[in-house]
Amino acid sequence: MKRHIRLSDKEKQELLILKKNEKNVKIYKRLLFIEMKNENKKNTEILKFLGISIDTCTDWTTLYFEEWLTGLCKLKYDWRRPSKLDAVRASIEEYVSKNIIPTLPVLQLWIEQTHQIHVQVSWLSEYCKKNWICLTKRPNLSHESIKLKKFSKKP
Repeated sequence: MKRHIRLSDKEKQELLILKKNEKNVKIYKRLLFIEMKNENKKNTEILKFLGISIDTCTDWTTLYFEEWLTGLCKLKYDWRRPSKLDAVRASIEEYVSKNIIPTLPVLQLWIEQTHQIHVQVSWLSEYCKKNWICLTKRPNLSHESIKLKKFSKKP
C-alpha cells in the first residue's frame, strides 16, 4: 500500500524551519524523507538517496501519519535493551587484534565458547561494524615467506 504525503503551505514552512535548525543527522534524514515524499519522489529513489530500507520507509510514513512532524523528530531508543556483547567488547577487540579471524562464524564460535553468549551472525556483523571491529585475513609476513615469494619463479 502506497501512502502519499501532501503538506500544506504552513507545514512546508514548518518543515523548512525544522530542517534548517536540525543538528542530528538521523532526524534530518527523516525530515528530508518527508520532503521527498511530498515532492512525489518514488520510494526506490528515496531509499537509494537516503540509504534506508523499505521497512524504515514504512515506519517513518506510519510515524508521520500518527504523530506528525513532532513525533517524527523524536528518537525512541529507550525500549532497546543493552547488548550482552558490550560487557565483553574489550575481550573481543583484543582477540580480533591478536588472531587471524577470517569469517564471522569463527568469531561467533569463539564468543559462544569463551563467554557463553549466543549471537546471530547477522547481528554480530552489525555489532562489529558499529564498533569498528574489523576481521582480516592477515598474510603470513615472516622473513622466510617473503624470501620464498620473492625468489620463486613459475615456469
